[in-house]
Amino acid sequence: QIFVLILIFLIARKAFDIKTALIAVTLFGFVPEVIKQSDYIWQPYLAIPVALLALCLLIQSKSQRNPRLLIVSLVLLCLATALHHSIFPWLPVFLLATFLLTRSFLVPALISISALVLFYSPVIVFFLKNQVDFTLIKSSPMIVQSMEGYFVNLKSNLNLFTGAFNIDNTWAIILFILAVLYFLISSREKVRNRNFLLILTLF
Repeated sequence: QIFVLILIFLIARKAFDIKTALIAVTLFGFVPEVIKQSDYIWQPYLAIPVALLALCLLIQSKSQRNPRLLIVSLVLLCLATALHHSIFPWLPVFLLATFLLTRSFLVPALISISALVLFYSPVIVFFLKNQVDFTLIKSSPMIVQSMEGYFVNLKSNLNLFTGAFNIDNTWAIILFILAVLYFLISSREKVRNRNFLLILTLF
């Protein structure tokens, strides 16, 4: 969890500035749910620092224009997905970001598929060895479960978040649209690369 705080600071500082980074770390670090994550090891908690490290490297690769960091970032994200399937919805966004940065989709997609097969190979071997019926895959902790449950979880989390601040969902959507418009029309140097920042908002 300390590593998560460091990564949040590095990501926010790189994407925005040091003031934003300090505010982000302060807000995140004092959330009771986050503090509770330090009590014991659980796959979703373990996947978070790996996924954030992948995001940090993705941002770093953009600033350094380093394709090797992009590859490492994709592989790490696939590892985080293998640790817990809830990270899987990040992968399409990472692939989109990679395409915008490199104008190449085939190579990143092949790297991601290869990494997923590698990291999921123990599960695949177990399924084959024990002759598990693959039609029952929906009841197993696999990526499919995450894909179909993603929007259900998104709606649930949005309701919880807006409910905590007594904000109607309509206002949350309006605020999101205004934030997107701000990035689109802003002429500030730090927000000129709108495509990349818009992708970050998806997180």
